[in-house]
Amino acid sequence: MKNNIKRRITTRVCADGIRRGGFARRTLAEDIESFHARVQKGLPKECWPWQGGKIPMGNTTGGEYGVTTFLGNRELAHRVAFMIAHQHESLPENVCVLHECDFGLCCNPRHLHLGSHQKNMEEAVERNRFATGDRSGSRLHPESRPRGENNPRAKLTAKDIPKIFELRSTGMPEAEIAKAFGLKNVSPILLRKSWKHVPIPEEFLKYNALKTHRKNNGQAHRRFSDDDIRLARKLFSDGFTVAQICRQIGKSYSQTRKIVRREVHATLA
Repeated sequence: MKNNIKRRITTRVCADGIRRGGFARRTLAEDIESFHARVQKGLPKECWPWQGGKIPMGNTTGGEYGVTTFLGNRELAHRVAFMIAHQHESLPENVCVLHECDFGLCCNPRHLHLGSHQKNMEEAVERNRFATGDRSGSRLHPESRPRGENNPRAKLTAKDIPKIFELRSTGMPEAEIAKAFGLKNVSPILLRKSWKHVPIPEEFLKYNALKTHRKNNGQAHRRFSDDDIRLARKLFSDGFTVAQICRQIGKSYSQTRKIVRREVHATLA
């Protein structure tokens, strides 16, 4: 890192197109001195918190990163700490400076090391840094995520959800149910991906366990039994096409094709 960077005067172009005088940019030595003045240093093994400006981390853990200006560029404080300690004027954008201590404001170079974004995410998962489970925002602040009827974009009410399951249990196609309630589809509701906080009678949930396959003429899609697999392969060896076989045994075309080609259940005689 060069220490002989001279202070230079910068100018700026105003809205009227006239270039006017600006300010004197600090030298490298002045930048380093200013940086160290805003770091609360302690023992070598302790964290050294940043005392300057801060920005929130890009997650819901409530952590912060320090920010500063270094050589005329806005940088994260811990990146600057690493650059000063290892005499780098800059670091590639795709290179991350990772914390061994998991404290975003720490500027102790002994707690910092280089790594990739993927490595940073892997360490975050290993150290349970992501706000999941009881620490997630939806658990801590449920009012910030309105559910069901409280959502201003909701088209249904809690009373409509059991009715949707009841209609589906009578065999009514999903497309007709969606049209009756003014929706594009009801699959997320039936699969309990949305409105799952609304209780549903057990008999309706049992029926919904049979998933309708679109390519099978609306018939309920079931798993292949061993006898089905043997029959499909025998018919295929006798010269029947996959389309003829799937109509014969009442299964989907894609799954039947995988069965006869031994892409699945290959070990079954």
